[in-house]
Amino acid sequence: MKEQTVRSVVALTLVLGFTITCCAIIIQVAQGALDFTHGTDLIKHFSSVFSGFVGLVIGYYFTSTKETKPVASGKATDSSSSESASSSKASPASA
Repeated sequence: MKEQTVRSVVALTLVLGFTITCCAIIIQVAQGALDFTHGTDLIKHFSSVFSGFVGLVIGYYFTSTKETKPVASGKATDSSSSESASSSKASPASA
C-alpha cells in the first residue's frame, strides 16, 4: 500500500470517527436518551480530549501532501513565500 493511501485512510478514519461520535451524542440528546446537561458535558470532555489529536493528524496530513512546483529559474513557487516577501517591503511608517 502506498504511503499516501495509508495517510488518507488514517486521517479519514480519525476524522470520521470523531464526527460520528459527536453526532451520536447529539442525536441521543435530541431523542431524550441523554439528559441535556449530561450530553453537553460528555461532548465537551470528548472534544477537549480528542480535538487536539484530530487537529494534529489533519495538520500533518495536509502539510505532508502539499507540493511545490519548481519553475524555470530553479526556485519553488509557493504563494506564501511571495506574500511574505511583499509584506516585508512595507513602508517604514507602518513599522
